[in-house]
Amino acid sequence: MGRATPSFREKYRETVEALRSELVELLRKERREAFEKLEKVWNEELGAISNCSNPYILGSLLLVALLDLERKVEELERRMGELEGENCSGG
Repeated sequence: MGRATPSFREKYRETVEALRSELVELLRKERREAFEKLEKVWNEELGAISNCSNPYILGSLLLVALLDLERKVEELERRMGELEGENCSGG
């Protein structure tokens, strides 16, 4: 007889796939790339995440905010790298 209640990992996989098909595919390229990075973090922290509840609407809003922050951090890191390169060659 099969398992009556899906495991957290099953629910997690279903949730990520739903996010991918319902949200991520509609985002701009930069945010889709940020989602890939965030998914890697989720996979690394799956044990900790399994102890949290999942607020649906709030969770989706926070996800989009996190993706935007990730994109902005990447842009700042790129700009810092450019400035550091200028300082090394221009000084």
